[in-house]
Amino acid sequence: MTKNNAGRAAWALLTILLALVSGPWLQAQSAQDQQKAMEMYMKLGAVGENHAYFKQFVGEWKATATMWMTPGAPPAKSENTARAELILGGRFLKMTYSGTMMGQPFEGFQIMGYDNLQKKYIILWMDNTSTAVYQTAGVRDASGKTMTEEGLWPDPMSGGKVKVRNVTKWLGPDEFVYESYMGLPNGKEFKSLEQKVVRVKSLGSRSEALFSRSPRGGLEGGILISGRLERTDPGRWRLRRSGRQPH
Repeated sequence: MTKNNAGRAAWALLTILLALVSGPWLQAQSAQDQQKAMEMYMKLGAVGENHAYFKQFVGEWKATATMWMTPGAPPAKSENTARAELILGGRFLKMTYSGTMMGQPFEGFQIMGYDNLQKKYIILWMDNTSTAVYQTAGVRDASGKTMTEEGLWPDPMSGGKVKVRNVTKWLGPDEFVYESYMGLPNGKEFKSLEQKVVRVKSLGSRSEALFSRSPRGGLEGGILISGRLERTDPGRWRLRRSGRQPH
């Protein structure tokens, strides 16, 4: 399907959906009111500055997670990788995770959107440890670097719901921290998860020459390698090799 055909198909689908959802209501309105209603639908469906927030997530990431099952419990650590991409014309962000949790294979994904009507970010999370869909709603602070989400998540222990508060803090363009706090029966909360997430930077088609210094003070053992750079700590990078050849 060409780009123009896809665009026409999308408009046709939007027209059908509007007719199904609001047809009876629109029929009772004047032509002027109908026009205003259509303009409002278009405004609420538009991609705006709040959706631009998603762009900084796009790419490959490495996440180091620390989990606490209960207050004061010993932490469990794991490492995961993530890939984020824009979907549905930039209206939503999809972030897919894979790795391990509690020694078991782990995979999950998150859908983040900004609802122009509610004026809030809506986040959905699903993974292979549960059949539940976890939802929160969030807002960003004045700096735009910190987003706080709140919601009620399914609680398998009680069979009810538990309050949750999640905070995403950007430390720079290639690093952010995600923290999750769970509510307790006494009204307090405890940190249940902390993820330190750094961007994985690719070298693309470039090659780098590495040498080791010999005891005689010269350079020897040079090899050409290609791969990708992974940030391990602030200001420190590691090259993950994808291939090499003698130089």
